[in-house]
Amino acid sequence: MSKRVLIILLLFIVNMHGRVMFVKPNNPGGGVPPYATRETAADSVSKCINISERGDTIFLLNGVYKEQIRLKPRTCLIGESRDGVSFQSYYILNPRREQIWAGVINVSDSCYIKNIYIHMGHPATTEYPNYAIMSRDSDFYCINNLIIDSVKIDGVQTWNGIWIADGKISNSFITRAEMSVVIGNSRTGYTLDIDNIEVFQGRRYFISCYSTRTPPNSSIVTVKNSVFSDTHGSLSEIILTALSSYNPVYFYNNIFIGGITNHDDLNTTIGVPLYFYNNVFYFDSPYIFDARAASVFVNNFFRVRKSVFRNVYVTPEFRYNAIWNTEKQSFMDSTNKVMYHQFNSIVFALEPGITDTRLQKYSPLINSGDPSILDVDGSRSDIGSYGGPGGSSYEYEDLAPLKPEGMVLENSTYLREIKLKWNRNYESDFEGYKIYSDSVSNFTADESKEIGITADTSVVIPRIRRGKAYYQVKSMDSQKNLSSASKEVGIVITSVEEEGKDGESPPEMDSYPNPFNENTVISYRINRNAFVTLKVYDTLGNEIATLVNETKPAGSYSVNFNASNLPSGVYLYELRAGPSIPQGDSGTVRLVKKMSLIK
Repeated sequence: MSKRVLIILLLFIVNMHGRVMFVKPNNPGGGVPPYATRETAADSVSKCINISERGDTIFLLNGVYKEQIRLKPRTCLIGESRDGVSFQSYYILNPRREQIWAGVINVSDSCYIKNIYIHMGHPATTEYPNYAIMSRDSDFYCINNLIIDSVKIDGVQTWNGIWIADGKISNSFITRAEMSVVIGNSRTGYTLDIDNIEVFQGRRYFISCYSTRTPPNSSIVTVKNSVFSDTHGSLSEIILTALSSYNPVYFYNNIFIGGITNHDDLNTTIGVPLYFYNNVFYFDSPYIFDARAASVFVNNFFRVRKSVFRNVYVTPEFRYNAIWNTEKQSFMDSTNKVMYHQFNSIVFALEPGITDTRLQKYSPLINSGDPSILDVDGSRSDIGSYGGPGGSSYEYEDLAPLKPEGMVLENSTYLREIKLKWNRNYESDFEGYKIYSDSVSNFTADESKEIGITADTSVVIPRIRRGKAYYQVKSMDSQKNLSSASKEVGIVITSVEEEGKDGESPPEMDSYPNPFNENTVISYRINRNAFVTLKVYDTLGNEIATLVNETKPAGSYSVNFNASNLPSGVYLYELRAGPSIPQGDSGTVRLVKKMSLIK
């Protein structure tokens, strides 16, 4: 925020409210009351609070603040800049251990907080504040009308973000919290608006609803235009709802992203009425919800490993949603479609701010939402986080398809060929793949290196007899837009008979125990379908036993060898793996190892 904007804001606050007091950490002399200028600023926030009255503003100059505070009613706490004003919790002890002092910043009715950074770096004990911002009284009821704008909260220990019921949180960033936003009890009901926040690496719950003593149907929570992401796999629930709470929560135009979860499932119990309109759910967990209360889902996109709902006790209203790589459940009617999204960019975000769920020009989600709901441009609503009346108007871009993933090279010595394979693309305007090759690794895949085009996800290429060959693949759409190149795979052949370096592990074989007394187990692994023989010889080359003599699919196997009728000594065991139809030794891999029999 520029100094000019800050001056205008402070003049507005003075006219509408009361005095402005300044704080500067470690200010020599400790400041001069009433701390009305930068030069006479207090050296602690508490000094200003002690003489403050309703309507006053405490303006924090940039620096590190090492204190726990409780604001009086109708107090404004404004930082000079969000990254410059920092509260560090590891300098703060909480000897009171009272609910009203559970936060680094504790508030009373009608407080306003802006441009503050709170770092929760303390040990996970009750001797330290366990919330960044706390807005409840000694009876466990929340304070009314708390406004939080442009606040950043992060930490490294077990801690929580904001405890709130009535008011607004906007333009804020919370990372690595156990519970990012906790909605508490209210005596009279509340209205809470959460707008444009980003919760990154949420550890247990994005939002926790504990309003069990709030009068039923007296309150409403709205969450919109926000991003909630978990990449550590520690998230338990998107929203934790108490079954004894009856107050609804509305979600509009949000993005929920989760990486591989450590839990059996990500399971959000719907214990209060939840309403989801135009959200994106992109999770690598088997499930998202348990439906135990009425809920509504309209114009959302779901990508879940198995199904959206694990258990359905109360059938949700589920209309005009899109699902991808996700099971379509019995209550999902024909308005719900299986559709690939074609977002501009979406990943299991490892860094904040890199996901863009705007739709590309040929996305099937365009104009596929509920026809009774319109986008901001007046057209039929899109599915996803930019559609509906709370979305945005933007130009659909014609972007290149995603690059091919899962590149694999299979080298067949006995068929004298190489097979390249990769995963399929699903863009609606997709056309095919271009194949590139060179004898030099890390080559640039351009027209001069192009060797073919295919619409399939594999291609067979004649195998070189000697030398090096490297391969890359690009995706292409019907507008001839090309993706970036795939991962490079290659092969090196140093002789006509050598199998080369093809990315596959060679066959393996071993025995245990070795040395052994009468019985040992010979284990082996083959990397493709093959005709396998496993034989035992003495040191003179006489065949003692044939343990395997058949075609086997790729995999790992074990065979018991009993030598009770053999004398002590050294024996050889030989594995041969070759073409599924024996063709002599052509294309056959041979392994020989020793084992010792001791009686």
